[in-house]
Amino acid sequence: MSVQITSPTFSIISKPLIESLVVEQDVNLQLGAAMCLATVIEAAPELDTEQLRKLSPRLRKLKRSQGFKAKAAVLGVIRSVIGVGGTKSRATLDALVPCVVEFLSSEDWAARKAAAEALEKLAVEERGLAKQYKADCMNALESRRFDKVKVVRQTMNRTLELWKEIPGIEEQQNGVLPSKFISSSSSVESR
Repeated sequence: MSVQITSPTFSIISKPLIESLVVEQDVNLQLGAAMCLATVIEAAPELDTEQLRKLSPRLRKLKRSQGFKAKAAVLGVIRSVIGVGGTKSRATLDALVPCVVEFLSSEDWAARKAAAEALEKLAVEERGLAKQYKADCMNALESRRFDKVKVVRQTMNRTLELWKEIPGIEEQQNGVLPSKFISSSSSVESR
């Protein structure tokens, strides 16, 4: 539907999905709305960047809500927003990255995996801005890389490798890898 409608596609289709995501208390409706919203974001030929910016605080608010159970699906929406360039501002990432990093220690393995996938997308799509968050993201991923669920563990390790490839702020200034990253990368290789 998102591809076929030629008028302001994103706002026409996304508004009811966003409202369902925020208002509904049924986990299945939350999951469905989040998955549909992620697909609409990825498929829309013209995105309303202002609406994407307004969506980010609402997604973070859902994370804190006790009544919202589809946390992994919301991370899928965040991953889609990152993938289409909806996080091209430092202010948006300043609010979004800590939220995603916090999910890495969730009790729900699907949320942990989705958080790692969102950070993976961030490392690929926003390399220039991602360097500001490299240390925090690498520390969080490093501490969770031995997850008890195999698929989560694999995703964490793959994401960690992508973050290691991003030059950090110190690296760009000095042209060398800081010692804290050398020690963490050498301990990773020895395991």
